[in-house]
Amino acid sequence: MANFYNHPRTRKRNYHYPRLVTSDIKRYMSVPYGSKHYLSWSTSGQLVLEFEAITTAYGLDLTGTEGFQQLIPTAWTKLRSGSRQWWLCPECDCRCGVLYFSNVFACRHCVKPAYDCQNGSRGDYLARKIRELRHKVWGRRFNTDDVLDSVCGLPKPDHISDSEYRAICERIQKLQSEINFFG
Repeated sequence: MANFYNHPRTRKRNYHYPRLVTSDIKRYMSVPYGSKHYLSWSTSGQLVLEFEAITTAYGLDLTGTEGFQQLIPTAWTKLRSGSRQWWLCPECDCRCGVLYFSNVFACRHCVKPAYDCQNGSRGDYLARKIRELRHKVWGRRFNTDDVLDSVCGLPKPDHISDSEYRAICERIQKLQSEINFFG
């Protein structure tokens, strides 16, 4: 549905990538320069990625197998009461809290991992929108997950005006007819 540019229909989701997060900055950059760390990521108990990292004055120097080497710089932002350290993307030099590994570490804009909703079809998108509208009006009282169930016979809640209620019902019916077209 919302895949961007020339990416394949199903892209790797953001949580499938090994990544360096903000808490890693505190963990690795708070130790003296020259300290060695071993970073590893595993999936389902299998080792996926392993690096030796050395803390430097500029950031984290990563060394891996087969000659892999990358310096991941950090930057500071002044706050009213202190400061905050960020990763700098080695590819585009933007500040970020999370770096994803796809052959090298880079930010979300450079790696382009997918959110769950970006791998869905048009029908998935329409069903999600119907559920959101139902939840907005009826909350958890609408127990069915069938997005084609009619909302016409349901009572209007007190917290919504008549015109807003009619508009939401019309919107849901329009989305349902579009799902029928795609289904």
